[in-house]
Amino acid sequence: MAGIAGAAPLLWQQPAYSADTPVGQVHLNFGGDAAREMTVSWMTPGPVRSPFAQMGERRAFAEAMQYDGYPGYFHHVRLDRLQPARGYGYRIGHDDKTRTSTYRFTTGPDRAEPFVFTAFGDQGTDTSFGQPPNQPSANTALAKSFSPALHLVVGDLAYANGDQKVWDDWFDMVTPMASSTPWMPCIGNHEIESQLDLAGTGESWGAHLAFHLTDSLGLQAVINGIDAYYLAWRETSWHPFRTLSGAIFFGWIVLAIGAYRSGALRLGRSVALGLMTMLALGTLKGTQIPQSIIAAGGLCAAFVPLGISLLRGGPPPSKRAVLWLTVLIGVLVLGAAFGPNG
Repeated sequence: MAGIAGAAPLLWQQPAYSADTPVGQVHLNFGGDAAREMTVSWMTPGPVRSPFAQMGERRAFAEAMQYDGYPGYFHHVRLDRLQPARGYGYRIGHDDKTRTSTYRFTTGPDRAEPFVFTAFGDQGTDTSFGQPPNQPSANTALAKSFSPALHLVVGDLAYANGDQKVWDDWFDMVTPMASSTPWMPCIGNHEIESQLDLAGTGESWGAHLAFHLTDSLGLQAVINGIDAYYLAWRETSWHPFRTLSGAIFFGWIVLAIGAYRSGALRLGRSVALGLMTMLALGTLKGTQIPQSIIAAGGLCAAFVPLGISLLRGGPPPSKRAVLWLTVLIGVLVLGAAFGPNG
């Protein structure tokens, strides 16, 4: 008891609430029943009292949470008892006052019928790494133009890799669409970061990337989905990439040696051909920089001169072949010059 009495007192500090705290990063995802449930999520940069989403006179109060290392607060509310295939307007607020304009969404139908959806992955942000054609916000605007019933994000959402600033940029970028169209994500390898905490132990903010799917589908369903995806590849007894990777790796070396010994290629071009052994092989991915570029460059160095020699020494191409070659080159040039992100 003496040790306890002599310890420094523990003081609880009440968060500094502010009624003027803005609302951001608004996004939707379907609940367990897409025809009758919708989950609304958003972020505030500071703590707020009684966060809520309001539809007409109906007000649903949200669950608020904060992840270690992130100053903002995330809020989630499930809207249930909705009507199938019906449009709804909602606003978000706190401290007994709405803070946003009206967003609108449409619930799913309760029977099978045709619908439009959009999908992409490897999006990134305009201020960070993104996959070609490197136009993340333009892709979001394009998807929104189709007015889909939902949008699927098939992994590698923001390329944040643990950087919360990138996550903030990504959520801000998708909000114009995600606030009215449910975004349903799949977790990719760039979301499997050390901060990910699907179990909700409060150890990180990274779990927010799952759009609170654990609330919609249940924790075990989400964990089982991730485990099944990766275990399926790891435990597959036969897969062409895995089974043939050794033959492919050594095959390029054998081919290079054979080309040199037969006299088909000289030493330098034979070595260039052997560089294809650097090409990445894998069950999930087969591209790495700069190894893949070096390997492809070696292949070009080995065979392009042969093609030029054949054109010079062989019969001249027909007029029809020249015409089609001209058309192909023209299409490639126009596509590079005027295509998206050209």
